[in-house]
Amino acid sequence: PNWTHIYYTTTPLGIPLVNVNVYEGDTLLGLGQSPRPSERFWDRLSSEFRKTPANGYTASRIVDPDFFTQTEDDYWKGSFVYHYASSDIVYAGTLISYFGSVHKISFGELTEGINPDKDRYAVANHFDLITQPGDYYYDELNSKIYLWPLSIASLEDSSIRISKKGRAFYISGKDYITIE
Repeated sequence: PNWTHIYYTTTPLGIPLVNVNVYEGDTLLGLGQSPRPSERFWDRLSSEFRKTPANGYTASRIVDPDFFTQTEDDYWKGSFVYHYASSDIVYAGTLISYFGSVHKISFGELTEGINPDKDRYAVANHFDLITQPGDYYYDELNSKIYLWPLSIASLEDSSIRISKKGRAFYISGKDYITIE
């Protein structure tokens, strides 16, 4: 990482990663992610994800010796995997474990079928994925956000904000919804 540009702050305890948004002024910042999304708001475009290798791929693990090259078994601890499965849905989940010697991550088992020829994935929320201004990493365990701001002036005028997002609507299993 570019240490000279990364700053950190503590957050209120108990905010899950999936509920955190970070803004600099009115600009939405993004979790460090690989592959990098072309647009922060659309960070889960499966067309920009890396292809899931057919060998060693199951509903709960991915083996990718081209990307998972780190040797330390706890290297990806606290990271997220975005997984595009054959159902045209992007699942987001915490990596449960990483085995560096065999280049394997494991995550919560997918409930949908998998298709090694079409499925794709991305990894997000790791300190080493902070590679450019606007990237951040949320250390949920220690309640800290590490950030490479778009502008140092934002730090001086307190225009960095953290919001806790929730669910605006829950319409699963409902028919004929009208929102006025």
